[in-house]
Amino acid sequence: MFPPPVFDEAAEADRERRLMATEWAQPALVAASLAMRSLLEKLGVRPLCVGGHSLGEVSALCAAGAFDADEALRIARRRGELAAAAGGDAPGAMLAVSAERARVDGWIDAWGVAVVVANHNAPDQVVVSGDAAAIDRVEILLRDAGVNATRVPVSSAFHSPVVAPSVAPFRQFLDGAKVEPPRLPVFANATALPYPEDATRVKDDLAAAIAQPVRFVEQVEAMWAAGARTFIEVGPRGVLSRLVDRCLGERPHLAVALDASGKHGVTALWEALGRLAVAGVPLEFAALWEGQTFPEAEVAVATGAAKMSVEVSGAIVNKPYPSPSGELPAMKPAPSPARAAAPAPVRQPSPP
Repeated sequence: MFPPPVFDEAAEADRERRLMATEWAQPALVAASLAMRSLLEKLGVRPLCVGGHSLGEVSALCAAGAFDADEALRIARRRGELAAAAGGDAPGAMLAVSAERARVDGWIDAWGVAVVVANHNAPDQVVVSGDAAAIDRVEILLRDAGVNATRVPVSSAFHSPVVAPSVAPFRQFLDGAKVEPPRLPVFANATALPYPEDATRVKDDLAAAIAQPVRFVEQVEAMWAAGARTFIEVGPRGVLSRLVDRCLGERPHLAVALDASGKHGVTALWEALGRLAVAGVPLEFAALWEGQTFPEAEVAVATGAAKMSVEVSGAIVNKPYPSPSGELPAMKPAPSPARAAAPAPVRQPSPP
């Protein structure tokens, strides 16, 4: 995620392109999410239920104790590798559409294009997925119809038949992973219900989710119906917390992201913790300063006589400043360079 710096635009673009490749982007995203979750744990924040979005289900299952962080990174890496290879010579693509789900479904049927609604992210936003040629056509048709559509920066057509060939090998990979029943409810994208309390079925559902739609609107509403009122997003950019706000509308809730696009990470973190504290979420702030040394403590120790003294001179040394009368001490003007350089006159003796 944070490679050594480079100093030209071409090299920087190459770094970003490599990070966006699915096989690297997926473990990078999970690493970022797990790091934020670890910080929340140190601050004393414990979830009552969890949920993810697409790859985020791996992080959510980890948070619920289904597997540890090392296993989560292995799973994310393999998931990305298989998804990248699934498209073969026909790369996939995804397109975010600002419209209601029913309208998008109607357009897809009317146009007869081989794409699917992969993500239902908000009441007025969906993401369609398919091979790149089909997505190109849909993008043109939507823009001709005056509908806002934006390419999603991914390298495959997730949650569509394009990546379906990766489901079976991913499920086989999970057979070798150490997976346990979740200790917390983990709301799933595909069903909007908690994952089953059985390790084998968890593996089945996690593998199948690669090619199934993300029903995020229904998932958030199901979590709210189950009692969730505070949603804390652990992941980059803060996209999901904004989607939660759009899904729940005026219903009482708080959605807080620990990171925000376009804002310094430390600033975003402090603002998020402040919002949580004001909302009454108990936080153990002392954990943020573990192992830190403060200047006040260092100054208190550094006492004693000076090891060296330096003599100084000047016109006002050892004189009151300012003087009791408020005037500056009298100082003789220095001779001008011309007068100082002139020789003193020689007095000639008088004649006898």
